[in-house]
Amino acid sequence: MVYGSVAFNALWATLAIHVGEAPFNYSVQQAGMFGIIALAGTIGAKVSGRLVNKYGASKLITVGLLFILSGFAVFALWGDTLTGMIIGIVLVDLGVFGSQIPNQVRIFSIDPKAQSRMNAIYMLCYYIGGAIGSAVGVSVMSAYGWIGLSFFGLVVVLLALIYHAIKSKKQVVTAVA
Repeated sequence: MVYGSVAFNALWATLAIHVGEAPFNYSVQQAGMFGIIALAGTIGAKVSGRLVNKYGASKLITVGLLFILSGFAVFALWGDTLTGMIIGIVLVDLGVFGSQIPNQVRIFSIDPKAQSRMNAIYMLCYYIGGAIGSAVGVSVMSAYGWIGLSFFGLVVVLLALIYHAIKSKKQVVTAVA
């Protein structure tokens, strides 16, 4: 999920910059209101928590990554509209928080007796990914604008999907053998 935190924090580190400029020209307070829209992520976490035992962590992570990918596609296509920004934020936040629970379930299953330590390592990696995403996102935004940031998010999430697909396929092959 490090890839997800890279893309997620690249978005949130640059959002105020983007909406502070034309065509939005929002104040800092107005930009901060997008945080309310991000509460949709709590719904993603709640729903995935209920579904993880039924569908499995791998499938829910795939769905979460597809939501994030869709969000960045919306940003690339309609990121200069309020509707596009709202839809993109909802999709990204649903995907990030909806895949965080299954990721934790998968990690906790490695050693159920060491859940606290496993979660500490998971969250450390998550925050390192977030710091990298913030730094790179601001650099990309500075050099290439919002469309560059949108494509950066798309590339990061596509890499995550490829990695996840390969890892999931290996697990299936190992389980069958």
